[in-house]
Amino acid sequence: GEAEDDGVEVVVQVRKQGSLGLKMWWQNPPVVRAVRSKGLLQGQVVPGDRLMLVNQADVTQMSEVQVMVLLQQRPLELKLFRRRRAEADIALSRRFGPALPTLLDQEVHGHRKHDGLRSGRSTPSTGRAMLSHQGSSTRSACSSRSGRARREDG
Repeated sequence: GEAEDDGVEVVVQVRKQGSLGLKMWWQNPPVVRAVRSKGLLQGQVVPGDRLMLVNQADVTQMSEVQVMVLLQQRPLELKLFRRRRAEADIALSRRFGPALPTLLDQEVHGHRKHDGLRSGRSTPSTGRAMLSHQGSSTRSACSSRSGRARREDG
C-alpha cells in the first residue's frame, strides 16, 4: 500500500575489496538483517533496508546465489530503499541504545505480528525508564522555579 512506499532511496558506493558485512533475509526484495561492525557498509546501511539494485541490476526478484555473485563486484553501487519509520528508529537507537534491532527483526519478519510483540516485549522497560527520568527532572525544575517566583513576589 501507500505506507510501504513512504521512504527514501539510499545509494551506497564501495570501491574497497573486503567483506561488506551484510547479513540478509533472502526474500523479494532482499532485506538487510544486520550489518557487522567491521564490514565495509557499517554506518551506511541499516537493518530493514531493502536491496533494490546492485550496479543497476534489479535484484528484487533474484535468488540469494545471484545476488551474492553481484555483490562481489568492485566498484559496487547499491541502491536501497529505507522506510521513513526506519530512519526514525535509527535516530531513536542513537539516543536510547540497542533496543532497536529487536524491533526491526520483529517488523521485517512478521508484518502483522510486530505490533503485539513490540508493545509486549521491548517497550515496558524503556518506557518506564524514560518516564522516571522525566519525572525526576521536571520535579526538580518545578521546585526551583516556584522558589524563584516566590522570592520575586516578596
